[in-house]
Amino acid sequence: MGLDLNALGKPKPGMEQEFNRLFHEIPQLTGEERQQKMNRWFDVQISPYDTLETPRVGVDQQATDWLREHYRKEGIADQTEEEYLQKHHGVYVPRLTKPCDGIPVYSNSGLNMAAIHSFRGQFVVEDCSELVGVSNLDRLYQNTLAEDALLLAEDIQTLAKTYALKEGVAYVEHLKSVDAADTSAAQNAHILFSLAKWLRYWGFRGHGFEADY
Repeated sequence: MGLDLNALGKPKPGMEQEFNRLFHEIPQLTGEERQQKMNRWFDVQISPYDTLETPRVGVDQQATDWLREHYRKEGIADQTEEEYLQKHHGVYVPRLTKPCDGIPVYSNSGLNMAAIHSFRGQFVVEDCSELVGVSNLDRLYQNTLAEDALLLAEDIQTLAKTYALKEGVAYVEHLKSVDAADTSAAQNAHILFSLAKWLRYWGFRGHGFEADY
């Protein structure tokens, strides 16, 4: 499976203490109690898709029009168009999200069910583990709140700059993607710069990340 980093929700205004408390409590729980705490945790948070301003069916015309067209193309016959739209009311349409650093180039979202905001951390594990070091790699495997995500972003950025300058590939920092061999210095530097940007995007907006592996 490998490592994926998924943006977490952030606390609703006034819910910061409860959000953080539940974040630390939930991993220690099991069974029904865990599920109840999880449900409450989701109740007090704002979705990453809201931060991305992802259009929603029945809320944003763009998303409603997209789903209406989808209904007609698929020829769905077991419910009317309006029933279909009502059934999906409030659903996010990720493909309509505008590009930003919160939607990484290095992601599994196009290959499986990973969210569009999911960063494929396995690229770091396989290609850049010696560059980031054991302690930073361990940090990527821990569920992390926004404040610590920002600290990690700065550490990864520093490592990326040092490495890129040494290898003469500093130009990749400002590129959306690079056309380079998988194991090249340019590719490795770009992975690290992209990770730092992703962490900074979410951290500055109050979101941490979940390590899924």
